[in-house]
Amino acid sequence: MPHNTNLLVVERRILQKLDDRRHIIRCVKSYQRGDLWGLVLEPVADGYLSSLLSDTHGTCGEEKAFRYRNLMKSFGCLARSLEHIHSNQIRHRDIKPDNILYLEEDGSYHFIWIDFGVSNDTGSATTDFQNLTPRYSAPEYIPPEITTTSPSSSASQMEHHFPADIFSFGVVVLEILSLLIGEHPSTADTPGAFHQCALEPMRFCDAIDDLKRWAKQQIDKNKHITHHRRLKILLETAAKMIDRDPDERPTAGEVARIFFSEDASLFCAHCKKELHDSGAATRRAPVNGHHNPLSLMRRPTFVRAIEVAG
Repeated sequence: MPHNTNLLVVERRILQKLDDRRHIIRCVKSYQRGDLWGLVLEPVADGYLSSLLSDTHGTCGEEKAFRYRNLMKSFGCLARSLEHIHSNQIRHRDIKPDNILYLEEDGSYHFIWIDFGVSNDTGSATTDFQNLTPRYSAPEYIPPEITTTSPSSSASQMEHHFPADIFSFGVVVLEILSLLIGEHPSTADTPGAFHQCALEPMRFCDAIDDLKRWAKQQIDKNKHITHHRRLKILLETAAKMIDRDPDERPTAGEVARIFFSEDASLFCAHCKKELHDSGAATRRAPVNGHHNPLSLMRRPTFVRAIEVAG
């Protein structure tokens, strides 16, 4: 079976295990047509988070305010659904803006985790780096021959834990915040803006100290803004998520709990209602990450198909 077909088989198995969740892509069915093997996924979205971030740079007025408001809601929902992924003993292993979709519905954005082809569960150890994205990968996921960092634990050790996903998600959080703040991390060794790294991407694990320093600078520089406490919590949490030591990174559930305890506006209306109904705000308990599957099925069903040669 060709390698790309193997990835689709993995993705189908993973999505079946995750079941219907509002912020995770859903596999409607798989099929074979001649030498093509494919998956039908839903919903069809408006685009990738990466393109949304890039396009938002040129917006202004009400459109800019609308996008900023909705990007702020991405943090809690993505953290909560990542906890659900991890609670099923699944590591995504390739978290990046290109693997997050956004869909505009009911006047707001809905963010969706996609591309589980290189994911695996804790029962299937692997040291395959071929399909990972080095730019967003944690230090422990970068093979020694292509990184300048000194990993604190080996890839084989990390295959049974989830902190590498947290590192990559932390980078994504910082990337979104850099847009919302309007100021990008800059060092002597890396490009001055996240979105300018497409042709020859920087490896964020080579700039951990610079990113943490930038986060602290933004906390100090923006003390005068209305929502400084919210920004402070986001930046401090993201800085912990990209810690060089995997054992020092918070879990996805801890990230979701911090966000919800501090500011429920970091979640979409669906997540917020479920969390309030569950009493998570008063208990400050880890968020369980699941959504009512009926909330996904109540809206019109759209599909997109992915096919590869068999």
